Amino acid sequence: MLEAEIVPGILPEAIYWDLREPYNYFRVDRSEKHDRIFLGGEDQSTEDSSAGEMRFKGLADFLGNILLRETPTIRRKWSGEILETADGLPYIGETANKGIYIATGFAGNGMTYGALSSSAISGSILGRPEPWAEIYRLNR
Repeated sequence: MLEAEIVPGILPEAIYWDLREPYNYFRVDRSEKHDRIFLGGEDQSTEDSSAGEMRFKGLADFLGNILLRETPTIRRKWSGEILETADGLPYIGETANKGIYIATGFAGNGMTYGALSSSAISGSILGRPEPWAEIYRLNR
């Protein structure tokens, strides 16, 4: 991921993604002196460590194509692993050890599946399981 400062108002505050394979995505946040853009993508397998800095160059090039004549100030860059399950849905629920719950495999959709997990797990604890919790069960 890259975080960069950009000219205020050049892009609407929103979340964007493209349809390439692998896809890129970015989010624009307003700030007083400048806007910030968080750009991710250039995904690769954790087994492929050869890409290194090329991944960040690809993101910076993509950012340059978005902004055209503007030059962003890149403030940070980082990478991390994203766990994706075999069927693309996260695992959410109680383990075989009663009272121990798991929520994992969000595949980059942490905001959405984090909220869904809290609803499913709290419902289970309170004895009001969500009707869709079966879809995300650990042993499916």
